[in-house]
Amino acid sequence: MHPAEPITVALTLCALYGVGGGSVPLQAYNPPSLYALVGPIFAAVFIRLLATGEFGYIMLGIASAAFALIMVAVCRVQARTPRRWLPNPV
Repeated sequence: MHPAEPITVALTLCALYGVGGGSVPLQAYNPPSLYALVGPIFAAVFIRLLATGEFGYIMLGIASAAFALIMVAVCRVQARTPRRWLPNPV
């Protein structure tokens, strides 16, 4: 990702958001696996976007970190649902 090429940054982030967001329903029954996927990806994105020093990319980095936190929160809610409704979830 090079900040001088915003279309490359946008397409890379779209792919990462898609992979991260799409993994939530699949990994909701084992939240640590989601943390292992989302944590390193979005930590690297956050650090890289902050390193540019440009206001727009810094805001994009903060928004990416917020997206990662929202994915974790949704995963946690989705992981609790079977425990709440099933007597002995598998």
